[in-house]
Amino acid sequence: MAIIFENQTICPLCNDVLNKSREYILIPPLISNELDDLFIFSDAGVHLNCLDRSSLKENLFKHIDLYGQYLNRIRSMATHHNNYDIIGFNLLTSNNDEPLSKYNYYILSKQELLDWKELDIFKNIAETFLKEKKWKGFNDFNYLDYLLKIVTEIS
Repeated sequence: MAIIFENQTICPLCNDVLNKSREYILIPPLISNELDDLFIFSDAGVHLNCLDRSSLKENLFKHIDLYGQYLNRIRSMATHHNNYDIIGFNLLTSNNDEPLSKYNYYILSKQELLDWKELDIFKNIAETFLKEKKWKGFNDFNYLDYLLKIVTEIS
């Protein structure tokens, strides 16, 4: 969850400080792709009235809900598997027109990955997404590239 400092942290939409004078919400770390439309909100505090005026509001709240469901499924899987055997895909793209969006919030155990019939399809789609330069990693960490390496090493 985002951490803010009142009177110091800036709303990414209006560039005013967050404080008690205007209601704001904290957004979880949804995506690490700086090129994604929702990246601006990821792990940030945002004024509610700014968000009300944003064309991204509906998509943002949809992904906040999906992210919550994803975390619950991860926790549930962790009761049956070693945490190191769980591979979670997180939000890969908020653009539903992208083929990669089919794999948003996927969760597999390493054993399930070995039997996953769509593995090669996923790898091809992810590699194409990267080749088309649709992903820019936050702080030079490219999560999608990292995820590809993990699934390739296991399979």
